[in-house]
Amino acid sequence: MATKTITFKFIKKVKLKFSKETPEKKSGKKKLLGLQLMSFNAKESYHLAPVKIVKNDLIVNKKGNDIEVEGSLKFKVNIKDQFVSNFNNSVKEKSLTIRLLGFNTEKIAGWEIAIYEFPNPKKTNDFLEVL
Repeated sequence: MATKTITFKFIKKVKLKFSKETPEKKSGKKKLLGLQLMSFNAKESYHLAPVKIVKNDLIVNKKGNDIEVEGSLKFKVNIKDQFVSNFNNSVKEKSLTIRLLGFNTEKIAGWEIAIYEFPNPKKTNDFLEVL
């Protein structure tokens, strides 16, 4: 298993919608405490929970039930050996798409999470640079 460190840099503010798939519907109204999960595609699907954060410079502003995100996030992702070249090519070709972010709303990590979806994952390159 290979571990890669990558950075997502939001090149402009992006609005994420509160997901109807969030198990606890009231969590969208609560204060966001920290990033807990993430889902993206890099030729394969990656679902990170918990996110292994190296450096968090995200600025997250609540707008009703939705959020606006800007800044950057450096994190580690484990990749099965047979998918390393696909992952590297996806980053190099800028074909990575991000689907959702999930934030803790309780002090116990993973206890209650608010999930926010990106409006159009296929347009990831319009708002996100992968370093």
